[in-house]
Amino acid sequence: MELKKRDCPIEIEILPRGAGWTDISWFVPEQMPEPLILKASDIGYNIGDFARALYYLSPNQPELGGDGAKVEIVWYEYDSTTGRYGKMHRQGESLTPGGSYVMLPVKAEFSFEEEPGGSEWILSRNPPTEPNNDNDFPVHVHIKLDRYRYGYDCGYELDFDFKYSDLCYAVSKAFTKSIKKYGFYGYLHSASDSIDILNLIFLKAIALGNSDAYELNYHKNKNSANSNFRREIELLVFDM
Repeated sequence: MELKKRDCPIEIEILPRGAGWTDISWFVPEQMPEPLILKASDIGYNIGDFARALYYLSPNQPELGGDGAKVEIVWYEYDSTTGRYGKMHRQGESLTPGGSYVMLPVKAEFSFEEEPGGSEWILSRNPPTEPNNDNDFPVHVHIKLDRYRYGYDCGYELDFDFKYSDLCYAVSKAFTKSIKKYGFYGYLHSASDSIDILNLIFLKAIALGNSDAYELNYHKNKNSANSNFRREIELLVFDM
């Protein structure tokens, strides 16, 4: 499938400042008069965790059910035998015994520390009536800003609604631009944050409609699998 750029309602830039700090420009032209500049320090979550949050929010990512999210994930249980939802779980909690449960991610949470203040992020979706392969489900983005000026609390909150694929496009475009500018090791040194290549491949595949890049071809014994290396490399180097 041919890769094609497309319009996206969100503009994100990653601006490494060194010494453990990274500026992040968040701009939604149709809803904001100017970009919002956020700061992330390496004492907490960093911009890479935005990509991880999006990755684990999808019910189609290959690691569904894993414990390595590194961001706070909230799950719903779907019982395929009854067609009903069980209770909601946070990452690390045990599932309700009995039934044939499938975990569906419905919320991802992370925060950026600015010292003082910061920003708290919640990416949430309504759970579907049943598991499906739709990658254009709506995602609500809630940003709570804790800001202080001359000793006064100047914080405020922002809310947006986007398609999941548009969020994937904006985030993967920002990472692609940074990788091509700094290189992998250069980005790690500049931003004090590593890029999870598997997360990036998945997000770019969703953004560009190329799911075959992350689909796994399992061997007969199910102990190993192959993905499409050529498609993965094409996605990584493609400018958006």
